[in-house]
Amino acid sequence: MNNLVWVLTLAMGGAAWMFDHQHLMQRLREVEIKLGQLMKHVNFEPDMTPVAPSQEVIALARTPGKKIAAIKAYREQTGAGLREANDVVEAIEHSSTLGDPGSGGR
Repeated sequence: MNNLVWVLTLAMGGAAWMFDHQHLMQRLREVEIKLGQLMKHVNFEPDMTPVAPSQEVIALARTPGKKIAAIKAYREQTGAGLREANDVVEAIEHSSTLGDPGSGGR
């Protein structure tokens, strides 16, 4: 009998959590839609300009074998996504190879 009570308690708790989770996700979607409508109504466009990399990120990006560390540092410092951080670090790498006479103008 104790096992049955235990199983029923777990099942009811799980069902309550699922309902609450689904309710919260639905509510979040509604808030996101309303926020998007509000932003459109006031002609708000977020600034999507990448944040300038710090000297630490630049140094890491120019150090062979430190690309991943540079990407990680940029993401931690700016909150950027993986693609944006990778693009910034690759631009730094590319700009440093342009000035390198042994790179063949790459």
